[in-house]
Amino acid sequence: MATNVSGYLPNDRPGAGRLVLLGLQHVVTMFPATVLVALLCGFHPSTVLLGAGVSTIVALVLSKRGIGMFIPLFYGSSFSYIAAYLGVAQALGHKVQFGVPAPDEVISIMQAGIICTGFLT
Repeated sequence: MATNVSGYLPNDRPGAGRLVLLGLQHVVTMFPATVLVALLCGFHPSTVLLGAGVSTIVALVLSKRGIGMFIPLFYGSSFSYIAAYLGVAQALGHKVQFGVPAPDEVISIMQAGIICTGFLT
């Protein structure tokens, strides 16, 4: 009994048509989620997109050098920290409003927390 499995391994490359469709699917799912987290938390969406892109490129290069293959991951925003971001902003006396960037002082403290959790994990 043979099973028919559809999918790709990290170093596989689909045909051009499927590659374009998978790329579009990835953008349609990645972009709105990343921008939505930024808008909910008071971050600048362009900065979040730049950080996500740079960290994804760094991860791809390091995985290629370290284990010899690309690991197809996207490093984007996480919805798991939204409550913490809003709690920090409220503790600092700032009310986060959808789509309105938080003051730089609030963002810098949130970013320090992000960096600390990155080191701990």
